[in-house]
Amino acid sequence: MIRFFVSADIEKFISIKNVEIQNSIQNMCDSTQKPLFMYAYSVFESSITEILRYYLNAFPEKIDKSVNVEKDILLSCPATRDIIAKTINSYIRKYSCEALADYLSFFEKTLTLDLSLDINQIQKISEIRNSITHDGSYSELLLLHVHNCSRPSFPPLPIIQKHMLFFTNTLSSICDQIQKKYTHYTYEALIRNVWNHVFTSPLLAFDAFWEFRQDGVIKIKDTHTLKKRIQNLSSSEHLLLSVFLQQYNNTLNGQLHSFEKIPALVSIDDEGKKSLIELIDFFTYYPLFFNGEKIKTPSP
Repeated sequence: MIRFFVSADIEKFISIKNVEIQNSIQNMCDSTQKPLFMYAYSVFESSITEILRYYLNAFPEKIDKSVNVEKDILLSCPATRDIIAKTINSYIRKYSCEALADYLSFFEKTLTLDLSLDINQIQKISEIRNSITHDGSYSELLLLHVHNCSRPSFPPLPIIQKHMLFFTNTLSSICDQIQKKYTHYTYEALIRNVWNHVFTSPLLAFDAFWEFRQDGVIKIKDTHTLKKRIQNLSSSEHLLLSVFLQQYNNTLNGQLHSFEKIPALVSIDDEGKKSLIELIDFFTYYPLFFNGEKIKTPSP
């Protein structure tokens, strides 16, 4: 199985979300603290959900063994990865509806992290969120004409900002731990894994085909040498190679092999069909990997 997981992507994602929350903190005043707190809460909770989704798509074996695939998902999804994705969404939804403390504990356990969660602070954050969303048991409309009625107090601005910093600090802790634990899940490791998973022939060794420029962008090696190497490939290998090369350069296929080498789909064996599906999945998520995106971290 090809694991579509790169720790740097999580780092980029969390960096963007933390900036959104920090901007809310900086722009907050007494009149905007409620909507900005709710916005920050939403950004934080959706970030936890997105990281969970991304992680479980790469490591579906982490899904609880008791989870069953629903019949309508099986009947409506044409590909295994689609079935996994929908099953993950249903699985996460079951836990995301729980209290924030329980959801974060589930997240921590699933990714095997140690976030040192302050349960007391998380409960206070949930209470504030609920007071805004549901307004507790206080009915503003029923008491509209009761002028001397005491209204529920709202925490002062510094307290709200402190709770919002909890969001950014927790996301930063998640980022740091994932970077350490999954440091070998890089763009280069992913692209090598995909190539080696699809092509097992020594004639198609990754380093015989590709190299990296100084800026980390991948490029193909000498085409004359490559043309000699691919002369004895099977028809299925020609097809899979043509898919790769078309993403890199739409004229390269014409230089390296003729279309008569490309087989009819019905003649491809089961392994070839699986590889073709996985290639489609890969280029759906990473369309520019062979077309100018920086893959390898430049040497210092």
